[in-house]
Amino acid sequence: MVGTLQLVVLGGVTWGVIYLDNGWADILWLILMVIGVSLLLLRQLRWGFERLFFPITLSVFGGTTVIGACLLWTLTHGKPFLSHHLLIPVVGLLLSHLLVSVRQGMQAYLGSLRHTTKHRQYLLSCGATHLESVMPSARRALRAALLPSLQNTISPAVISMPLLFCGLLMCGTLPLMAVAVVWLLFPACLSATVLTLVLAFWLSDRWLFDKQ
Repeated sequence: MVGTLQLVVLGGVTWGVIYLDNGWADILWLILMVIGVSLLLLRQLRWGFERLFFPITLSVFGGTTVIGACLLWTLTHGKPFLSHHLLIPVVGLLLSHLLVSVRQGMQAYLGSLRHTTKHRQYLLSCGATHLESVMPSARRALRAALLPSLQNTISPAVISMPLLFCGLLMCGTLPLMAVAVVWLLFPACLSATVLTLVLAFWLSDRWLFDKQ
């Protein structure tokens, strides 16, 4: 029931964006989608909402907009790319991938910070900087987030690619453009995961640590 309601709401909002056919509507849709994905991430992480809401939201927005803009610019050869025929499916798929990969990475990062407190204190007492003390946890988080994505890149799912291709065709995308989107989306998802997690680690640092 909840999944059906979410699908109806998402379909209605997307229909409204396509019906308006306005750049500002596309930007508003992007902001709402980023906030929704960030709230789902915080709910799955079961961490303090007030502590990580802004770091997670800003990092998801930054990773999605930067990688999405680069991908759309590449596909359109530098022409105006704020067209919902490409923007909505590309950004939607990036956000759905980030919802899974960033959750895995942040869970690994927060769990590693909890279990390596004494080790970090030992590193700091030996003269290591704060960045050097948290770097092992960041590496574990990136590995936990990227390994499933790399497996999907090496052997893509047989079902997801035809579904994505057909969905792009239904949105009015040309067949060759749809093929390019399908194949470029995998490296774009990897890049978006790395950028989003790095931003999340950096932005959430001041909320996770104090001077002591």
